[in-house]
Amino acid sequence: MLKRNLEQISTITADKGYDWDDLRQFLRDNGVRPVIKHREFDSLDRAHNARLDDETYHRRSVVETVFRVLKQRYGDRLASRCWYRQFREFILKCAVKNIDASFNSATP
Repeated sequence: MLKRNLEQISTITADKGYDWDDLRQFLRDNGVRPVIKHREFDSLDRAHNARLDDETYHRRSVVETVFRVLKQRYGDRLASRCWYRQFREFILKCAVKNIDASFNSATP
């Protein structure tokens, strides 16, 4: 999904589980700014983490909160088996969540 949408992405935020130098280099080569924390094996990794923009990195937790709400409210399983249909089903769940949120904010 990342490769498919690279031209629309300017920044990627991720947690330490995505700390992979090849991924960082791939993103930079394609003009995407990686905001990914380093796993702290030495002082250089701690220095890299200290230089991260906290406001940008905080967006990751906002997105994860939305995913958690989607799972709680609309279920955490996808019925489709192939990737393309799973992607469509996930997008549909997101659209339903947005519609639901717009109705809830419109009512007094």
